[in-house]
Amino acid sequence: MKNEKYAFNPVKILKYSRGQSTLEFAVLLPFLFMVIFFVCQIGYFVYIQNIVEHAAYEGARIISTTNSSDKAVKIIHRILKTKSTENININVKPESGEMRKTGSVVQVEIEYIYKGIAGVLELLNGQGSRIKSNCCMRMECE
Repeated sequence: MKNEKYAFNPVKILKYSRGQSTLEFAVLLPFLFMVIFFVCQIGYFVYIQNIVEHAAYEGARIISTTNSSDKAVKIIHRILKTKSTENININVKPESGEMRKTGSVVQVEIEYIYKGIAGVLELLNGQGSRIKSNCCMRMECE
């Protein structure tokens, strides 16, 4: 009976390890949140890249059918949901409507600065990430 106190007793082991899983969860929770946030950030970056490509396509389509750069810029801003020009740079080649003739090629280039969800990329590297897209179409009108 003296050796009973040294015998294997699962009840005593469970009694002393009761908060271990809670502590492990509390330690791993910030890393889990960082992984989830990183995956969301990458997914949203791909989404924004797709939107910028669509905006370049629509801008080129508007210019090729109406020969109006102003309408194209308005449509691009509407698609990108921006009114300020600080995050976006739009270049149209050829620039003037007089230089565009039926059958000639018009090119729309968009450079968008993506600052990340809640500005995280801007905080990390000081500027954000540049997303570039361009689209070429033949003019259908003069």
